[in-house]
Amino acid sequence: MELTIILDKSVVHGLNNFEIDSLDKYFHLLVPPILTNEILAGLSKETEEPSVVNQIAGHSYRISGNRGLPVKYTTVLELSLRGNEVPMDGRYLPEGDSYVRSANGTIGRTIDTTYIDEYISRWERKQFTQDEGAWAVKWRRVNDRFLTPKLYLENIAKAGLEFAYPQNADELVDAVDALLNERKMQVRLFPVLAKQHKVSRELQELLINRWFKAGKPMFQEFAPYTFYCLRTSFIWSLSYTITNSRLFRPDL
Repeated sequence: MELTIILDKSVVHGLNNFEIDSLDKYFHLLVPPILTNEILAGLSKETEEPSVVNQIAGHSYRISGNRGLPVKYTTVLELSLRGNEVPMDGRYLPEGDSYVRSANGTIGRTIDTTYIDEYISRWERKQFTQDEGAWAVKWRRVNDRFLTPKLYLENIAKAGLEFAYPQNADELVDAVDALLNERKMQVRLFPVLAKQHKVSRELQELLINRWFKAGKPMFQEFAPYTFYCLRTSFIWSLSYTITNSRLFRPDL
């Protein structure tokens, strides 16, 4: 069985080409969408740092070998919202995955990532479109904003609950889990989900109707992947409430 490893920015920035090629020999490298976003976001610095183009080319090379491209989390989230849960057992869900039927009637799978392969190849050749340059500036501006717990604290308060301010990461996780296990909190998860994860009105209505028809169950059992996304965003955003050093900070 092939060994799998998820790449992040620290690996792509920290390893040289020889080292990444060596890693490539022994592992199937997974390149999550956030990593390709972070690589291209460097283009926003091109005016001040012309050499950043060379860095992007090098980083693009390091994600172009024996690798897999996982599907975007929003795709899996939409399936969960519709009641179609994916297995949450750590398996790799590839981008461009589809089922096909052969001439003799057998079913097989194809993985087509042509368009992603094409733009990673262009970046490696230091070729970028105008749209990519504009996107990089916008993406960096949005993601460099400081975290704010306002959305979460407001909905916690509207549920009639209190948030115990944590002093470390363990206390933060315990506090979030305690909140999400409160039945009064379940209905307040809808506005958080809609705003934080940009869920369309149509999907919101579908989810709410499903939830009421199911008897307003706990989210963890009702929509496991949706719950996972909510739990992650609660932990991330409420980490801002940790005093002094802060647990998470934007990478400026």
